[in-house]
Amino acid sequence: MKLKNEKGSSLVGTTIFFIVGVVSVVAATSLLSGDVPEKSRIPFIVWAVMGGVFAIIALIGYVTFLKQKLDKERLLSGGILYKGTIISTEEHPTAHINHVRPQAAICQYSDNITGGLKTVKSEYFYNNLTLCVGREVDIYIDRSNFEKYYVDMSKLVNSYTDNESQTKVHDFRN
Repeated sequence: MKLKNEKGSSLVGTTIFFIVGVVSVVAATSLLSGDVPEKSRIPFIVWAVMGGVFAIIALIGYVTFLKQKLDKERLLSGGILYKGTIISTEEHPTAHINHVRPQAAICQYSDNITGGLKTVKSEYFYNNLTLCVGREVDIYIDRSNFEKYYVDMSKLVNSYTDNESQTKVHDFRN
């Protein structure tokens, strides 16, 4: 079973948004370069501006996605590894697909520096993470900023078991 999060589908939408924006800008500017009467230039200018806005919004989405991916890779390669435990789950308050809300795992780990327990939250997944409560996960903490972290849920991909009966459980939301 694969953990499903919402980033793949939003990247497709961002790509479509970018293509529509660029095509709008190119079409409007090419139509403006021809013999277009002065009165009918305004709709083409508005079309070009709207296409530019679409393209800029999509580029901001791409940059944000790439920054998150690079931060995750940097934490996986150079972060401090802590072993944590999933203590509960949290459903997203507004997002849903077919009435299924994504869940985040709430994890605790023991901080070696302060000696206390710290609580962190994973990213949201469209899987039943309540089946993973009590399981151990890897948590990577940034060496320079302890507020930046990544909860690595990849080890739980094929290991959904009921904690009480220790039997395999299938997640029917796939």
